[in-house]
Amino acid sequence: LSDVYQGNDVTKWMGRLNAILTTTIAAAPIFGGVLNAYFGWRGCYSVIAICSTLSFLLIFFFLPETKKPQDVKLKDVFQNYVTLLKSKRFLQSALVPTLLAAAYFAFISVMPFFYRDVKGISLKSFSIHQAIIIASFSFMSYFAHRISNIFGEKKSALFGLLIPILATLSIFGITWLTPNFPVWQVTLFMCIFALSCAVGYAIVFSASLGVFPDKNGPASSLIMTIRTFVCAAIIQLVGFLYNKTLQNTFLIISICTLLSFVLALNFYKTKVVSKEVQE
Repeated sequence: LSDVYQGNDVTKWMGRLNAILTTTIAAAPIFGGVLNAYFGWRGCYSVIAICSTLSFLLIFFFLPETKKPQDVKLKDVFQNYVTLLKSKRFLQSALVPTLLAAAYFAFISVMPFFYRDVKGISLKSFSIHQAIIIASFSFMSYFAHRISNIFGEKKSALFGLLIPILATLSIFGITWLTPNFPVWQVTLFMCIFALSCAVGYAIVFSASLGVFPDKNGPASSLIMTIRTFVCAAIIQLVGFLYNKTLQNTFLIISICTLLSFVLALNFYKTKVVSKEVQE
């Protein structure tokens, strides 16, 4: 996308891509549970094999090449990653969407255990709660580029990252003050979290690819690699500290959202062309 589109168009299509990705990833456990219930674990692996085959065929026959063919040298590939990892600005912008994703999936990972096992809501009700949260993120992802056009990239991103902090701190306060709180309160504030963070997520992710315009490919792959490891670590930590309440979970989520805001604030505070790009 960053090869084909420039500027706010990248934010537009990144927002739509993130909406599809987030919806798919969050809905996958529910779909997997249904498959397992009716077809057993073999049914899940059969669907994975079908999806992988279809993905290969779609890429092979329909995905156009966005860059001219060029020789790939291992030394150059390694040097690209070294340059990216040495750039403070790139790491700042890359960690913002990474921490937001980690916060989101930290909640998704404990949501079924708390909603079903602790609060005792039905599978149908749980699915509705989860669907509303997912839909909130997906819906706003489609409008991130329009919000950026109206209010500007910096204001839209920072405002979109500030509200999630308030939302997650509100849930953290609710879990301390009212132990018997209804789950709809958590769902409500998570919807606010999802709506606002979708804007900051799409904008900053696009900005991270713009730090080194000539290294879009390595930047994208490095961001996804970092995100995978960070999300896995946060989910593992949340699972380890889970004690049938949401206090520890939302303490970690609040820290993630706060760090993402601080990193974004520093990124936009000194938004200049990096020395590496100038060279």
